Amino acid sequence: MNAKTVVGAASACLLLVMSAVSGLSYGGAAAGGSPAQCDGSGTCRAIVSPQCVGTNCSGSVDHETVHLTRGKHDISVVWTLPPNFGFCEGDGVLLKGSDPDKQFDQMHASDDESGKSIAKASCKQRHFHWRGRNTVPRPNQPYAYTIVFHDSSNRKYTIDPFLVND
Repeated sequence: MNAKTVVGAASACLLLVMSAVSGLSYGGAAAGGSPAQCDGSGTCRAIVSPQCVGTNCSGSVDHETVHLTRGKHDISVVWTLPPNFGFCEGDGVLLKGSDPDKQFDQMHASDDESGKSIAKASCKQRHFHWRGRNTVPRPNQPYAYTIVFHDSSNRKYTIDPFLVND
């Protein structure tokens, strides 16, 4: 193994570790970008950017942390994948923990940007919708969630951002 190969492998490992650590941060602009403040004035959008390093496929969201404005209720949030990616059976935008206060519902893949149409999983739906009820403030207790999707060659991607009821 030559020095270039070792340096390249070490750089790739460092990139993976840095991505993993930054993806776990909360409250600021992480690797995925600045936080989004969703006030219910329209659909809150999060754009997903897939990325693979070797066989490890992940990515980022343009808003690593999504904040739902206190006092605003029933906020639509839609995550959008680029062309040639989709939510397959078992994929989606999924809470990592429980939702004891029933703050999220209407969670489904969609064929359209509004997220209003419910679609059967076929790996072609590029949008995923949630409704944030936002009736219980939890500014210091973010909801961890995961985004799971596939590309056209059936590689699986996973991203782990946060959502906050301010």
